[in-house]
Amino acid sequence: MNKYDQETRDKAAAMREDGTSYRAIAKALGVGPTIVHLWLNPEAKERHLERTREWRKLNPEKIRDGKRNWNAINSEKINKNAREHYASDADFRKRMCEYSHEYYSAHREEVLRRVHKWVQNNREKVRKYNRISWHRHRAFKKNTTIGSLPARYDDALYEDQHGLCYYCGASLEETGQHIEHMTPLSRGGAHALYNLVLSCPTCNLRKHTKTAEEFIEQRRLQAID
Repeated sequence: MNKYDQETRDKAAAMREDGTSYRAIAKALGVGPTIVHLWLNPEAKERHLERTREWRKLNPEKIRDGKRNWNAINSEKINKNAREHYASDADFRKRMCEYSHEYYSAHREEVLRRVHKWVQNNREKVRKYNRISWHRHRAFKKNTTIGSLPARYDDALYEDQHGLCYYCGASLEETGQHIEHMTPLSRGGAHALYNLVLSCPTCNLRKHTKTAEEFIEQRRLQAID
């Protein structure tokens, strides 16, 4: 039961009719006493809304700052909810696509300016996105399995590997990182999370079309020699 749904409000009204105090009702339902008072007193609710509207008119900057701060603190939650909603609601996806096309047609120059500015200020994000897209494109061309990858899976791999190359242990922060297929796509490997690791550029290039086991064994023999 949602604590703000109609069933909860009806329960609050019934408790109030029995003589229960606002504070006791609030405690029983897990909401604030002020919320209960506004539920059960339409005139008080209207006065509260009017004061809120007046305050919002007089304090637009505070509202904008508050929204920016809240969005910054809750960005991951917001993005997660938005992705889940977009993935689960086909009608919403259709409406968003139609809106995007209409907006782009009406504001093409403005959109292109904003995109150009964002690209200039986020070159590393663009490079990362291009690398991820390139791997998916390679997998598609080779007709290999393309698994469902979670958002920011490269960041998850980085944390799992403690920021170190999977093969040589070098710091990826210092060397840069490549998304690496343990079993190469050219040898039937899947573009899926279980087949992906992060390596330094040197190991990725030296490994070439070897499997992870073959490359690790090669490194072992070279170390012995």
